[in-house]
Amino acid sequence: MGLQKYFNLNRFYKYFKYDLTLNGKTYALALLGLFVVLFIVDVFTLSTASSRVNFNRNYYTPIFIFFLVLTGVVSAGTSFSALRSSKTSIHYLLIPVSNFEKFIVQFLIRIMGFVLLFLPLYWLTFKLAYGFYSLFAIVSENVESYNMLSPFQWQENKVDIYILVSLASGLILFAFCGAASFKKYALFKSILTFALFVLAWFLLMVILSHIFYDHDSKELLEINLRSYRVQDGVYNTQIYATILFAGLSLILLPLAYFKLKERET
Repeated sequence: MGLQKYFNLNRFYKYFKYDLTLNGKTYALALLGLFVVLFIVDVFTLSTASSRVNFNRNYYTPIFIFFLVLTGVVSAGTSFSALRSSKTSIHYLLIPVSNFEKFIVQFLIRIMGFVLLFLPLYWLTFKLAYGFYSLFAIVSENVESYNMLSPFQWQENKVDIYILVSLASGLILFAFCGAASFKKYALFKSILTFALFVLAWFLLMVILSHIFYDHDSKELLEINLRSYRVQDGVYNTQIYATILFAGLSLILLPLAYFKLKERET
């Protein structure tokens, strides 16, 4: 009985459908806008890169990473849109579903659903851009073999991929947590808060570096961090970065839920 209070599959399914019905047009227009932007960027990249150097994954992958993180942050940072005003907040909080179910629905649509849709969307727009550009010029490298997972195959060292995934997850979940915490201008406030956290972390590392290492007068804001190889292709700094960003993600997810739950009071 206690579990039914927090999660009921039938109630969750009905609310999930309700959210898609209410906001489906907004989601569709956002994806269409993203499609157009990606298409234009891909055509521009093909035209500029192919005229100078051989086009390869050194161009394909960075665009994927940049837009995945950027649009993922925007998608997550605009979650819980009903909480942006007092009138809609009251209606949202009075919907007869638990806060946990509201949280899961937003997480599935704004983060999981977005990432799963972004993979084929990016691949499709690039294929279309490649086909369109091929009508007017020859691309140096044939990109027909690229698949939806090609951006994750750019680096043989899997640790770098783990760092990238954990960093992207941390940024997106930070924006998601900000959407549940702030009432107005949630995305802007989330970005500003993140920038302040980064600045505070940087200053802390500078202080610790000056405590444990010698610095001259010209190294006031420099950080000395010893790097050593743990095993072949894996360094301590890589492990540190992965644990830091992955740990941040694990903290932010429950924090976002409790921030949403605070809105009841």
